[in-house]
Amino acid sequence: MKRIVIIDDDPMYRLIVKHLIQKIDKSVVVSEYENGADAIAGLSAIPPAEWPHVVFLDINMPIVDGWQFLSEAADCMPQLATHSRIYMLSTSIDSRDRERAESIPAIREYICKPVSPEKLRSITDMLSVA
Repeated sequence: MKRIVIIDDDPMYRLIVKHLIQKIDKSVVVSEYENGADAIAGLSAIPPAEWPHVVFLDINMPIVDGWQFLSEAADCMPQLATHSRIYMLSTSIDSRDRERAESIPAIREYICKPVSPEKLRSITDMLSVA
């Protein structure tokens, strides 16, 4: 079973991305969290075999942002970074955010929002061959 998690505080954005993913591939199970704290709690409560194959992670969120999520996940779920492909999604145009994301090995790619349907398709297609 292919699993994707969306961690983003914007409910409309989560809904759109989830809809696009399920339109591309109905077999993908999409879970969502509105901040990094909820994601840490949710993911750490399930066995690693059920962790997502892909994580779409927003940078700017209340409570626990994307950077804090990565740090806390490394502490309590160190294998998450090798099990899941983490994509940082952001509206940030600050080049320091892109540079920081590119310096973190756990992050596969920094993607500017909105993510295109073509990009989502290429990522979900990778799940089919993974």
